[in-house]
Amino acid sequence: MADQRSSDPFTVDPSPAPGGVGWRFAVLFALGVCLSLLVSLAGAGALGSSSRSAASTPTLIVVDNAVQQARAWRSAGVRGAVLVDATRDLGYLPAAEDLIPRRTGWPVQSVDLPALWIGATDRSNAVWVAARTGLARTVHYVLPAAVLKERIRVGRAQNYPGIAADGGSVFANDEGYVRYIDDELATPVSQPAVLNIDASYFVQGTPAELSAQLGDSLRSFKVITVDRAEDATDVPEAARARADEMARIIEQALAR
Repeated sequence: MADQRSSDPFTVDPSPAPGGVGWRFAVLFALGVCLSLLVSLAGAGALGSSSRSAASTPTLIVVDNAVQQARAWRSAGVRGAVLVDATRDLGYLPAAEDLIPRRTGWPVQSVDLPALWIGATDRSNAVWVAARTGLARTVHYVLPAAVLKERIRVGRAQNYPGIAADGGSVFANDEGYVRYIDDELATPVSQPAVLNIDASYFVQGTPAELSAQLGDSLRSFKVITVDRAEDATDVPEAARARADEMARIIEQALAR
């Protein structure tokens, strides 16, 4: 059965990986939602207690692809975080059923879903996996203005219900999971928080623009990842060079 949201401009990126969902996926999906609720409650306290400290310095990690990104978040102890994602690509297509590793045997044993689903993570579904396994309890996307404008144009043509009246932002509610899609960073950033900067942002955006968006908020984040998007064939080397430049800007800002 094909994903019914396959034409949703606030779910699907320009060149999503093919895939479908089935009954096994539905079971894992339900387990993921339950786990997300539990770890969000536990993680918001555990991670938030340290990230709220004014003296804390975020951990900056540069990664090459979506799998490294997921592993970096997990290794850093990210749970129940607000994810701020500066990107062109939303990464929210549900993981294809045939990509999800199987666990068999009886009696049923406890399953570490975040670890299990890292094997199903790719560029098309990285944020979806983070959401459904409790790493991220809410997502705030920051898109280049031109990218957001085009997605909203397509969404209006499809009568998408979550577009703001002024056409400047989108509220996406997916089975109770909330995502905010904008071209600006909402401040102050709720805690605990993780910032991801994807090289796809710099296909049209610039480090100067994003730096202005972030302002003095960098120390609001527990973890900052810069994803060079080596797994994206439509992200040019020039955009990756800008991502590297952005990582240097952040490193210098955190050293002050």
